[in-house]
Amino acid sequence: MGLGKLSVAVVLASAVVFLPLVGPIRAAGPAAPGLGSVPDRLAAPLWGTDSVRKRPLGRASVIFTSELWWWGEANGAVAAVGASSDEYRVFWDDELGRAGERVLLSPDGSRVALTDQVIDLGDGRSRRLPRMSGVATIGPAAWSPQGDQLAVLGTTRADVVQPDSAEEYRVTRAVLALVNLTSGSLSTIADVEPRSVVDGFVVAFAPDGRRLAYQSGNTVVVADVDGTEHSRFAVPDDTRLAGKGAWTPDGRGLTLVTQSRCCAGEAYPSRWRLHVVDPVTGQDQPAPVLPEQANLTALRLMGWSPQGEAVVARYHPEPAEKVVGFEAGIGMTDSVRVSRVDVTALHPGAQPRVLIATPVDGVQALDVASGLIASGAIRRGHPPTGLGPNTKILICVVTLALLATTTLVVVMVRRFRRLGPAGKRQATTSRPGPPIVRQPPEGTRYGAVMTPKEAASPQRECTRRAEKDQL
Repeated sequence: MGLGKLSVAVVLASAVVFLPLVGPIRAAGPAAPGLGSVPDRLAAPLWGTDSVRKRPLGRASVIFTSELWWWGEANGAVAAVGASSDEYRVFWDDELGRAGERVLLSPDGSRVALTDQVIDLGDGRSRRLPRMSGVATIGPAAWSPQGDQLAVLGTTRADVVQPDSAEEYRVTRAVLALVNLTSGSLSTIADVEPRSVVDGFVVAFAPDGRRLAYQSGNTVVVADVDGTEHSRFAVPDDTRLAGKGAWTPDGRGLTLVTQSRCCAGEAYPSRWRLHVVDPVTGQDQPAPVLPEQANLTALRLMGWSPQGEAVVARYHPEPAEKVVGFEAGIGMTDSVRVSRVDVTALHPGAQPRVLIATPVDGVQALDVASGLIASGAIRRGHPPTGLGPNTKILICVVTLALLATTTLVVVMVRRFRRLGPAGKRQATTSRPGPPIVRQPPEGTRYGAVMTPKEAASPQRECTRRAEKDQL
């Protein structure tokens, strides 16, 4: 078989073996009817997972982050899981925001807001948020229920020297504003006490989307979206707005979360309690008591299930980490303090019900589409395993290249051995023997060479013979 035919045969045979591993490469199809559902388990995205920008997802049910994927730092990577299937995609936040805190999924799962931009998961394109003077960046704080407005925090963040001479990354200025995503306009609501900012616990929209509650220092303020203030009340140092799901579904109550550091002997002596207050007075409302959650770094309320359960994100601590609270600011849920985050439903008088199970170090922060929380739709999760699509393609390409190169080398070596070096071939074909005596061509005489015309003349031939006889 010739070199060309052999190479083609090797490539075709390799393609038959490896192409099934790659699978078809196609754009995501249209989203299935309805909002979709939430998977009951998550896993770290595979190395080589497709990018949202290259292969749009359509809609997502969950987004999550961790700094411990892929044998090292994830460098701002955010994973998104499909609303109707366990398709995983990734995108990147240059500011290293954590899901549910500075990277927020829209209520219908179609968009993601992150520092300075909003990404459309339907086409992978991003839209810049308007600039705000006097601050370094603009980050999302909460989506409105209808998804047409985005509460944002304009912040300046820097390393600040603490009383013990240690440096901590802190917010040094914070401004709450509202972005109309239809018109692109930005309107300022209020300045916020920067030391009290804890991402994920600053602002929450009422179910009708016309009011919002936000916290500045130890004060909770309820206002219209145009900034008109309705009420304000004080809360203790260890208490914050519970999260994006702080408003009760009927809009009559506002949920706060309080941390208590107690219970010596516990692995992580920190307990968290949700309680509903009147949004006007701040007084506790008569309501069934939700079960207290122990041994957690943080507890964040994301919404309410159809059964009236509080759906929360539970931040589990890293072993041997010391207890911190809201005084740690944006560092409270830092990845060095959190081993994993799961999603759990809390109901009065019942054991917590885990809705989304997560692996240690695989999910250190997450967010769930609010519309799916309210629908209560949960599906069996099947996280991808093995190698990511792009990794498979890379392996196949490299393997084919190596096979083609190896084939070329083998064929060239075999041909060289068959033909041998030029000098050796010449010596092999030459045989020693007696010298070869070459006869002069007919018509040649000694001392002269006859022309063809002379050789053909009879007269010349007779003269030649006569001269020979005389000699």
